[in-house]
Amino acid sequence: MNLLMNSDFILKITNLLDRGSVSRKELAESLNISVSSAGMIISKLISAEIIHEYASNNNSPGRNSKSAVFNHDPIFAVCQISDNHITASFFGYNMKILGTYSRMIDEPLFLDDSITAFIREICTSKYQLKSLCFVSDGYTSEDGFFGSTVPGLDAIPLVCMINEHMPDVKVYLENKNYWNLKDRNGINVIYDERNSNPKLTAIHDGVVLKGRSGLAGNIGKIRDLNGRTLFSKIKYSVDKNDYVFALAELFYTVILLYDPHNIYISTDRYTSIHEIIKYITEKLITEYNLNISDIPGIFGEGDNFDPSLSQLRRKMRDDSIFLSLRELQK
Repeated sequence: MNLLMNSDFILKITNLLDRGSVSRKELAESLNISVSSAGMIISKLISAEIIHEYASNNNSPGRNSKSAVFNHDPIFAVCQISDNHITASFFGYNMKILGTYSRMIDEPLFLDDSITAFIREICTSKYQLKSLCFVSDGYTSEDGFFGSTVPGLDAIPLVCMINEHMPDVKVYLENKNYWNLKDRNGINVIYDERNSNPKLTAIHDGVVLKGRSGLAGNIGKIRDLNGRTLFSKIKYSVDKNDYVFALAELFYTVILLYDPHNIYISTDRYTSIHEIIKYITEKLITEYNLNISDIPGIFGEGDNFDPSLSQLRRKMRDDSIFLSLRELQK
């Protein structure tokens, strides 16, 4: 199975399966391997959910299937994010541990050199990568900032890097929640395959993805003055007494207004959550003459959450700076 790590071999499989379907026998003959080895390869692809089997008689899934069909684009890599490391899989084959990835509120969000190198490697032309999947089991820091309501939030810097350097690569995120991240054209960049019809409406004014009634879900789109997407911040919460809810309110309300380059997470510059909060807060105080008490959810306990942020957002929508930026985005 080490052949799965060989780029030439991968491309041969890709070209064969890209037709839409292939039997074990066809795969074995084309690659000059045994039928049992071909079956093992197909099993790996199935375990990675790249393809699914279907019975030869009625084209329906079944245990006794003879063929396989792609579920996604031909080349598909999977990255598993756990408490302190990222494990990458290619065609369901465990490649390597890529290093640590910090998600604590008081630590910088960063990608170490091994992770960055890997992402660049799998997105190069030799693999012809078309899809990348992040599978997150969620993470809760000691202070409870990241919790069960935001599994996958930790993958955002990776996604941003990929979108910046490899804009043609589709990125998927599997989790148990209903939330989407869309690219600059309004196309899904991250979405839950198992919930392909999420309870979210379309992007509104290119800034916020509003949730339907009963769902507290928003997406902030951060662009530069030329309309290029710089950073997309996801918030998902069903509980307003939640730091994530309050922080996201600040993100999609304020970041668009004030020099997004100062908080843009890229491959060579990383900004801590603490610095982001401090920067945004200073801008709120200096530009809008707000008191810290106006945004208690950031610095106090969750019970101190103040919905006045919604009023602030409405005020900013009428602000001349905001309107000018919005016009430039069109």
